[in-house]
Amino acid sequence: MPGKVSKVGYSKGLGNYIEVAHGAYRSVYGHLSTILVREEALVQAGTVLAITGSTGRSTGEHLHFSLKHGARVVDPTPYLDLIYREIAKARR
Repeated sequence: MPGKVSKVGYSKGLGNYIEVAHGAYRSVYGHLSTILVREEALVQAGTVLAITGSTGRSTGEHLHFSLKHGARVVDPTPYLDLIYREIAKARR
């Protein structure tokens, strides 16, 4: 989903993280070792945002991903097919 990087930061829990605004939705990516985008950057499906890591409260390298609608965390599963289609279209 296209969006705009709204936050790049560090928290004790997520470590290095990125938040991307997609209209009423926000996606959050945490525990990153290297961040490759800046706040206000416009991103598309398939844009490489960061390199995963083990920063913050983490016991091993992995990506924390969450999707929020307002203040609520929502199940991202229904949106994944849409995201995969956009990535495939961007790679053509």
